Amino acid sequence: VCPSRYATPHVSGVALVLWNKHPQCTNAEIRDALEQSAKDLGTPGRDNYYGHGAVKYWNAEQYLANNPCGGGPPPPTPPPPPPTPVPTPTPSGPCVGQFNFVMEFKTDDYGWETSWELKHAGGSDDQGKVVGEGSDYGNHETNNVEIMGLSCDCYELNFQDTYGDGIFSSGYIEITSPVGIETPPFDDGFTWSVEFGTCATGPDEWEEITKDDFENGWGNFLDGGEDAALIAKSNTKHGSYVPSGSRAVRLRDNTNTSVITHSVAHDVSAYSKLRVSFKFIMRSMDKRQEDFWLQISKDGQPFENVSEYTLDDFDNGQFYDESVEFFTNGASNVKLRFRCDASGNKDWVYLDDIVFEGKA
Repeated sequence: VCPSRYATPHVSGVALVLWNKHPQCTNAEIRDALEQSAKDLGTPGRDNYYGHGAVKYWNAEQYLANNPCGGGPPPPTPPPPPPTPVPTPTPSGPCVGQFNFVMEFKTDDYGWETSWELKHAGGSDDQGKVVGEGSDYGNHETNNVEIMGLSCDCYELNFQDTYGDGIFSSGYIEITSPVGIETPPFDDGFTWSVEFGTCATGPDEWEEITKDDFENGWGNFLDGGEDAALIAKSNTKHGSYVPSGSRAVRLRDNTNTSVITHSVAHDVSAYSKLRVSFKFIMRSMDKRQEDFWLQISKDGQPFENVSEYTLDDFDNGQFYDESVEFFTNGASNVKLRFRCDASGNKDWVYLDDIVFEGKA
């Protein structure tokens, strides 16, 4: 995939915001500000691979402050305005008119893995419309984001980590406006999301979507094939690894058949948050790269990881009760899939009592 396909819309968006704030500048002056303030990457100076480097909005702002469009010294500082009352921070609940979004975050050792997006969320007439985004960050880089004059609506902030280990170490995410938004550490996983604003809320109760104990067959799941099987507790080789009841699912190896998948997509349009609870035990997962995944497909899109289970966090031969919560991110229909990512027919994971729930 050509990197410029991703860089072009990002740089164009930064240029648009910068030009809106400095309408007296020409297009050439905006371009020059972006080039002169870019963070140099690769070979020093401009090169054919990185161009002028990574675009940096705040650096461009500072460049234009020191080098005003049209040349000449900066305009004289206007007299200070009369004192005004200190504004009250924007509340996180329903508001009237407009509010400001203010966020600070710091990347970890691999800043280029981190990206974010702020968009209108479920229940909004503009659902899915992006109002802010960012990527291509440096390592251990502190970033300040201000999006002013947002209309009162339901919004969703999403952070992505391409490697799946979140923003670990000294990295963090902090939202100061609207106030009251909790930002728990994003120190593991591929995604982190939070909704705020005028989002509709329902009863604080989980509603069951599917439940499978595999006592009478595959239930809501499809048999993946050769490397997926239903195991009875009476089985002399595998029976002692059945987590609950008299039957469980056994997955092994790492092939196209090392999976169980929901047979149909389930309607989750009434929910903003989903939860998957299940029992499991791993056996003979003797290499750190051997693991298994809980995955989700949204509205017919390819499956993506929700959570990953390795020997770094779990031990062989130990029964576990797991529960994972995540946002729908506007999806209407979803499928779940469990996939084994081992290295042979003698690397196993056993699954049981899989409960899929939603909450408004």
